[in-house]
This record gives sequence, C-alpha cells and structure tokens, in this order.
Amino acid sequence: MDLQSTILSGLIPSTQSDKSDTDAAFMEAIQLKLNASCFTGHYRYLFEIIGKQVARKSIIDREILESYLANSKYKDEEKTQIRILFASCREATVDIDKLRSIIPTFIEKQNVKLFEEVLIDTVKILTEGGQVGKTKLQGLDDSRQYLIKNIASIASLTTGNTPQGHVHKSMDIFWELYQQAKNDPNYGVKSGLKELDEATRGVRPGEVATVAGFAKEGKSQILRNWAYNSSVRNKKNVVYASLEMSFDQLNRLFVSLHSTHEKFDMPMGIKDFDISDGKLSPPQEAQLRKVTDDWTFSTDYGMLYILQMPTGSTVSSLRSSLTYLSSMFPIDALFLDYASLLNSETPMATTTMQVTSIFKSLKDLALTFNDGAGLPIVTAHQVSRAKREAVEKSENKRYDIGYLSDAAEVERTSDMVVWVLRTEDLVQAREVKMGISQFRRGRLPMDWRCREYYDCSKLESLGEFTGSTSGLGVFDL
Repeated sequence: MDLQSTILSGLIPSTQSDKSDTDAAFMEAIQLKLNASCFTGHYRYLFEIIGKQVARKSIIDREILESYLANSKYKDEEKTQIRILFASCREATVDIDKLRSIIPTFIEKQNVKLFEEVLIDTVKILTEGGQVGKTKLQGLDDSRQYLIKNIASIASLTTGNTPQGHVHKSMDIFWELYQQAKNDPNYGVKSGLKELDEATRGVRPGEVATVAGFAKEGKSQILRNWAYNSSVRNKKNVVYASLEMSFDQLNRLFVSLHSTHEKFDMPMGIKDFDISDGKLSPPQEAQLRKVTDDWTFSTDYGMLYILQMPTGSTVSSLRSSLTYLSSMFPIDALFLDYASLLNSETPMATTTMQVTSIFKSLKDLALTFNDGAGLPIVTAHQVSRAKREAVEKSENKRYDIGYLSDAAEVERTSDMVVWVLRTEDLVQAREVKMGISQFRRGRLPMDWRCREYYDCSKLESLGEFTGSTSGLGVFDL
C-alpha cells in the first residue's frame, strides 16, 4: 500500500467496536499536524469525510460513504474508484504506533512535493505566463510574488504566521478595526457578566484572558458561563477545550445552564445532578426536551464545540486540533480549562518553568492562529495555597497585584486577568466576589459580586461589591 492508503487504513474502522481506537488514531494524526492539504485527489476526499464523522462522534461505513458520494460532484467512474479505495483501506489494519511513525515522514514528503510543484509553476509564470484562479500572471514580478506566497503557505502547515508590514500601508486595516469596535456590539467575546463586559467590551483576537482563583472557587464555572453566553447570546463560534472533564459531563452542564435561558421561564434551571442521576419528574423531562430541542434546531445561536483533550496534550497539539476544526467552521474564540494542565513542549525542571513555557506558547497561538488573524483565548489559572491564605487574612479580601508572583509569566502573557474569590461568608450567601487585576486596554473597574446558581452553573451579576454580602443567605435552587 502507498503512504496515503496506509494512513487512511489506520483511520477507518472495520467494525463499530473499533470506533474508540479510530478516534484515538485520528486525534493522534491531527496532533502530528496532519490535515487535508497533505492528501491528494480521492485520498483527500476520504480524509475529509473521516474528519466530519469523528466530529459527529460517528464512524464512516459504506452506507455513510454512499450518502456523501450521492451529494458529490464526482462522475460515476470516480465514485467507483473512491469505493475501491475505501474498501481496500477498510480491510487493511494499521495500528496507532505505526501511524505515529509514518505520519511525520509522510508530511515531510508531501511538503517537498508541494514545493516542487510551486517551483514548476513559478518557472512557467516567468517564461510562458499562467492562470491562477481568474488572474493572469506573467513575468519576473508575478513569478516572484507567486513563489513567496506559496512557500509561506507550505510553511503554514506546521507553523503560525506572524502579521507584519509597513504602518503607512496598514491604515485600511486600522480603520476597519476601528469601525468594528465602534459599530459592532458583539465585536469582542463577552462573558455575559455586566461589570466585566462594560469594562472590557470582551476579549479580542490576539488577546489572552486568564481567570485566576484557588481550587473550587469557580474558575471553570466562569469559563462555562463565558463560553455559553458568547455562543448563545452573541452568536460566536467557540471551542471549549477541557483537560479536566469529559465531553458527556460538559455537555450535560451546558444543557443545564441553557435551561436557565429566559425563553424557558425557569430562572433556577434544571439541576445538573438530577439530570445526571436520571431523577427528573415527567414534567421536568418534558421541559428538558424543550431545552435540548431548542439547542438542536435553533438557528439563532453560534456553535459551541466541546474538545476533550487527551492526557499529555501540548499547545502544539491544541493548535493542530483547532486548525482542523477551522476547516469545518470559523472559530471566534477558544476557552481552555485550563492551561496549566497542558504539557510543555519539552520537559521542564520546575512547575514554574513549565507554566512559563505553556503560557508563552498560548500567547503565540492567540497572536498567530488563522494565518495571523489571531484568536481570543480565555483560560484559567490556579493560584497557590499561600496566596489564597494571604487573601483570607487580608482586610479587603481581594486579590491585589502580585498574587501571581509565583507564576509571573501568567501576568506577563495575559492581556486581562480576572480573579474570583469565594470566602466562607460568600459561600453561605451563594455568591462569589470578582475583580480585574490587569487589563491592558483600559482602566480597572470596581470589584463586583455574582449570584451563584451552582446546581446549573449559572452566574448572575449583583453589582459592585460594598464590603458585605447581600444577606439573602442559603436558599434552595
């Protein structure tokens, strides 16, 4: 078998029981920077179908292949060739270890092949002239520009692009961004929390926002609320990447959070624990069906894609997954729960050095993703126990500047640092205290309080913090 067939054989299961192995193989391939542009002809077509089925948590079989072929523009002879290729790949067996060893060689060969093709076309443009799309290219200048552009395109299969150029030639882009900020109410990726959104107008491409707090203080809850509001209320396409929770857990939590939407007239929502344990009453089940049907069929929302990251993932493997997903839909924001659970690209001697490496790579991803257009990234970071204890003993009970001194790169890298605090009094009142300790684009607002609907993950702004809780005490949600 040729290299393309060998790789596809490792990604196509022969039976339903092989699905988990196939999912693992596909993710391994993506992490090794394999994408559709590395394949040619019918091989590329099959690879793209496999990717779509993996995203739908399904496998490709003969019936599914036929449905794709029925909607394709291939002629009958080409369809037959694809069927033969599919059958031969499905009958062969290639394990993940073999895939791991051959994919780098395959990508290297493909890039060499692409480079050779670019050189041939460049010579043709220089000597004879050629047609690229609707544009006629000919002569030295056209051939030089064609060569530079396509070499950069080949390199971008494995690396991010960094925007660059003359300031005096960039004023159109400058004014385009200004008009977006002026006229588009959804320009930034907003959290749904009034004080945070009014102060920052959301996270923008190229920026990293970090939610900091101690264990069990609500960092992940804030990330879920932020991702949900961005998708459902602001129609953003967001990816929620998690190294802590499974796809099924997160899916359930997001459904529970969606049940608090005002259209369902259930301010307290449907409790996640009751959904998890299957303890809903018939009327509650009917309400839950309305919630899930709304999310399934409504066209008023952006996409919310849950990416369950495997153990040992790095920023590079995360970039590869995002690059693949961006071929299926435009990505407006990434929510990462949470950055410090990633591995650094190379082993580090200390945890601080590892966190430094991870956040530097994360900032590079924010700046260079999507051919340099950038990506808003919201992640979380856990402060040390010593810093948390110091806050508990302080008079104002807040995270002042310097609480990230043991992880200085988090502060250096982050364009925005939001902190969350849950003291004993706040726990009793079902509230959390929040504030912003760093914001590069503007002034810092006053600290504020949020009501915490823990059973359905919802957070609701209560206004500026006055030094005492609302006094409502514990209530049944």
